[in-house]
Amino acid sequence: MRKVLVGGLGLAAMVIALAVASVALGGQDRQDVERLEFTTDKPDKATGVKSRIDFEDPATSDEAVEKIVTKFEKGTEYDDSVPRRCKASDEELQQEGADACPARSIIGDGVIRARAFNMDGAADVTLLNNRNEVIFLSRVRGFDEPVRFVDRARVEEDERKLIVKTPDEFAVQKVRLNVLRITNSGDEYLKTPDKCPDSGHWINELNFTYRDGAKDEERVKSPCD
Repeated sequence: MRKVLVGGLGLAAMVIALAVASVALGGQDRQDVERLEFTTDKPDKATGVKSRIDFEDPATSDEAVEKIVTKFEKGTEYDDSVPRRCKASDEELQQEGADACPARSIIGDGVIRARAFNMDGAADVTLLNNRNEVIFLSRVRGFDEPVRFVDRARVEEDERKLIVKTPDEFAVQKVRLNVLRITNSGDEYLKTPDKCPDSGHWINELNFTYRDGAKDEERVKSPCD
């Protein structure tokens, strides 16, 4: 079994507690992190992740978020060999949806709202596991025939990071993502750090880069016992 440290799923990279501090390098905060939380408060246990992020409605696409980097508390463990891996191409995923992948490669779901091509819309998201990445498979609501988008978030294992880049034509407004608690023969896809600090919470981080160069950082609490 391969065990490494990772940040999160969060788009997500990827993936999710109340914001306790924010450093805005480009002015007023453009995002509100409502949650970046493990689904268990017990140390050294298999866990999922819940994320809730709202973005200000940008005046132009140049003010929209371009990149989200999620980093979990030091000691978080990740093993992408526990779920099955989805090896489907972008084209196969766009045509077949999640059916192009093994059922056990599904690691979560959620909803993303965004403005694209001068229209506001929502998409139902399926999160799929692959080696060193999380695949975001989005199906846009409101169409009789499936309209799907595929985005691939890179996992940097040594740095415990999940790096999500948004498509150029999209201005993300809301993110609601849930990563499942996944185990297989005693192994865990995600596992909490082996100790709870005296503070009673772990600290997870989110770093946001906007297309006009502005950068924000959020440090969020995930309770532990």
